[in-house]
Formats: sequence, C-alpha cells, structure tokens
Amino acid sequence: AALHGQEALALARWMRQRTPTKVTPLIFCGTDTSKSEVLRALQAGASDFLIKPGTADKVSLMLKKHLPESSS
Repeated sequence: AALHGQEALALARWMRQRTPTKVTPLIFCGTDTSKSEVLRALQAGASDFLIKPGTADKVSLMLKKHLPESSS
C-alpha cells in the first residue's frame, strides 16, 4: 500500500495493537534516509526500512529475513 507520513505510522501502530497482525512483517520504503525518519518507522512498528531505490536483491533479502520458510 502506498501510504505516506503519519498515515503509514498510524497503520503500523494499529496493526501492532491487533492480535492477528501483531507479528505481520511491515517493511517501510522511503527516500528519506534520515536516522530520525527510520527510527520513527521502527518505533511505530515497522519490521525494517528499505531505502529507495531498492534492488531486487535487497528486497529478496528482507523478505527472507522477515518471512518464515515454507515447510513444504
């Protein structure tokens, strides 16, 4: 979903307060790479922060890091 600023932070907080989505990985993406912006996202509940433009390799690594492996 393409949310910006306070909307994204509010959604992350809302998701972290609900049992079904409490552990759902949330990866924020953004061009603002300031430490304060990344910290705000992580404090709101983001699992990680991808600095744009991201490469396919970076996205793949983040997904492997945050999604459990299939047991099939």
